[in-house]
Amino acid sequence: MKPSKILPKREILCYIYPEQYKNFRVRGKGKAMIGKKLYEMNFMDTLYISPNTPHQLSNPFGEPFGFLCIVNAKRDKPRIIA
Repeated sequence: MKPSKILPKREILCYIYPEQYKNFRVRGKGKAMIGKKLYEMNFMDTLYISPNTPHQLSNPFGEPFGFLCIVNAKRDKPRIIA
């Protein structure tokens, strides 16, 4: 598990994981592009992302967007695709 955050008006690069990936919101709200679908994520929402599915998180809002990445960090390394 890896705690992360996105500052207001920022986004992270688009990437994939080779295994199933879970993302759990713990602060603020943000947006998630999973494949070709865009979701707005709020406090306590959870994403389940299938293996090798492109995804990107962004924070177009005015407060930090905090989340936990639930993935085997030793085994599963992300691959940046954009």
